[in-house]
Amino acid sequence: TIYAREFPPNTTSNVAGGLWAPTHVGLGQSPLETVRHERILKRSWHTFRALDGPLYGVEEVPLFEADDRCHPLDPMPEGLAPPAQRLDRLPFRGQQPAGQVSQTLLIETPRFLQALLDRVQSLGGQLKETTLHGRDDLKGISASVVVNCLGLGAAQVASDKELLPIRGQLVLLDPAPRPFFLDHALGYVISRRDLLILGGTFEEGVSDPQPVDEICMEILNN
Repeated sequence: TIYAREFPPNTTSNVAGGLWAPTHVGLGQSPLETVRHERILKRSWHTFRALDGPLYGVEEVPLFEADDRCHPLDPMPEGLAPPAQRLDRLPFRGQQPAGQVSQTLLIETPRFLQALLDRVQSLGGQLKETTLHGRDDLKGISASVVVNCLGLGAAQVASDKELLPIRGQLVLLDPAPRPFFLDHALGYVISRRDLLILGGTFEEGVSDPQPVDEICMEILNN
């Protein structure tokens, strides 16, 4: 049984870019944490690759990164994808800087989330729309095993004041001819088969989901 306040397509994940990339992961400095981090990344990569791509909306695409990009991605573990290749100029119209190209995965989040729900329900799982306001609400869940996926909801349910929301605002356009990812100084472009996504913002401490028109225009102008 899945308990949730909202289900797809009414979730923020439905409009997420869907780029598979190791980034913004808080790690300690111990060798043990490094080894565990790489193990998690490798398992995640192989799990996504093993899915039925058309059914789940998972596809391997070129990842173009300009040298002047603001937020370089963390390096991938060796052996998952071919090493990045240097480019004197990125293959896009306009004055594009030098950079590199590698491979990563894109996930069409609406298709992916719906496929997951269909799979759960096909196995007899149930979906229950509910809002948990505190720990007392958990007493009404009769289950021998509970998987905690509260995310930001844990800030209220578990009184976890260390959780920090981060809002990323995107602009969604009609799809382009081919899928790719481009990261450059002024933002990024995620070209999926269902959408062309322009990004984006990274606003720590902001949880309001309502888009800001001025930010949308700034993303478009960049």
